[in-house]
Amino acid sequence: MPIISNPYSYLPALQPYLLGRDSDKHKVGFAQLSLFYDPGFNNTNIAMSSIYSYRSLMAFHILKETPMSTKHGFEFLQYMMPAFTIAGLFHPEQGGSTKFLQLKKDAAQVTGDALSVNYQLTEKESHKVAHNEQKFTQALRRLNCFVLKKMNPGHGSGIHYAGTLPFSDKNEKFKLLPNGKLGQSNNVFVADGSGFTYLPAKGLTFSLMANAHNVALNALEG
Repeated sequence: MPIISNPYSYLPALQPYLLGRDSDKHKVGFAQLSLFYDPGFNNTNIAMSSIYSYRSLMAFHILKETPMSTKHGFEFLQYMMPAFTIAGLFHPEQGGSTKFLQLKKDAAQVTGDALSVNYQLTEKESHKVAHNEQKFTQALRRLNCFVLKKMNPGHGSGIHYAGTLPFSDKNEKFKLLPNGKLGQSNNVFVADGSGFTYLPAKGLTFSLMANAHNVALNALEG
């Protein structure tokens, strides 16, 4: 079955002018700023980034990365942490023949099968992701925020999923009709994002809610 998930990466960065300063009380664990990249100025296929401070995270998570003792490491981080910034970067995504999941027979499992997932970007898609990351790195630099490295946690890390039962006007197996009913079924309606064949970079919470509302109405009428 097909599946789509937003490519995701994050860019840890440093704001030098905040080194050694007291933490800003207005900084919390929520996003401090969002950036959108729309090179065509047409509101289509826009990548976006949410920028977070490190205030809500614990120092011990990165203490092991410091090349010094625990005592001196904490002293060092107290100086550094006010200047740490993390940019979470999402890319728009659509389906393709190299993005799918399936059950494979596996005698070692109690159920007799195991879930197998294949998710690969095309060369063009990978180039676009790298291009977007470069543009956001440049934008952060203009804000006096210098990216230290690029982190790619792997496919699925963006926790936005869709497309497993794509919409179709035909009454097909494993496809959804426009009213949300599962093809070749009598009373099965699917109200989540399974029918969507495209994911914008920004989480589509309101679109999911609107679709679920419409599907619920259709189910009542059906």
